[in-house]
Amino acid sequence: ISAELSNQKVTCVCEDAQGQIWIGTFRGLNRYNSHEYHQYFCHDDSVSLPDNQIQDLMLDSKGRLWVSTVNGVARYTDQDQFEQIPIEGPNGNGVQLLELKNGRILLNMVVHLQAYNPETNAFEMVYPWFDPNQSYAGRCHVDAEGNLWDVKSQAARRFEPDRLQLCDSIPLTNQSHNCSFLDQEGIIWIGGDGLITCIDTKTRQIIAPPSCIEQSKALKESSIINIRNYGTKGLIINTDK
Repeated sequence: ISAELSNQKVTCVCEDAQGQIWIGTFRGLNRYNSHEYHQYFCHDDSVSLPDNQIQDLMLDSKGRLWVSTVNGVARYTDQDQFEQIPIEGPNGNGVQLLELKNGRILLNMVVHLQAYNPETNAFEMVYPWFDPNQSYAGRCHVDAEGNLWDVKSQAARRFEPDRLQLCDSIPLTNQSHNCSFLDQEGIIWIGGDGLITCIDTKTRQIIAPPSCIEQSKALKESSIINIRNYGTKGLIINTDK
């Protein structure tokens, strides 16, 4: 129990079913109950975190909290401990946790894509070569129809949810990939160096961004680091400047 975070470099934030805030950092996981922080670390045993460097947090549709680290994935238990989930293959660096609308839980490892098998209680390989152009960066999104979108520098790829078969690949020309974000209207915003590209997931076409963004001198001279919702109809855009 502590009065402050375990580390000042915050990597991810998640709210659980009880309204507690979980904060992943570069060193340790924190649970904030509005009064104090409960800190969790790797202790090289089976009921603690697999690593102290937290990559992502996710609360699934069953109310379970999942934690992804650079060296494995764990699930929080009602005993205030963690159950480490095996991952197929030698790499344990899970960048992003996702849940499809059909309840299937995925682990985006950028170079690999894995899916959780509840029968074996393990993540199993779906795509051993999920990064064919070796961009070593990318983020996935789930659209309103349940499709999985994988956004990398070279293309935005759409996979159907049941068998995760590749259905579409939309080329992205001259796009340095720093971030991507799926908004409530079904638009994927892709940020790069001086450029924002928009993809409509309903028509599966590249569309022009709003003129105020397209004509912004400040954005053209910046590297787009992050894009997120701002209220119900706005965006907040973070740049290197």
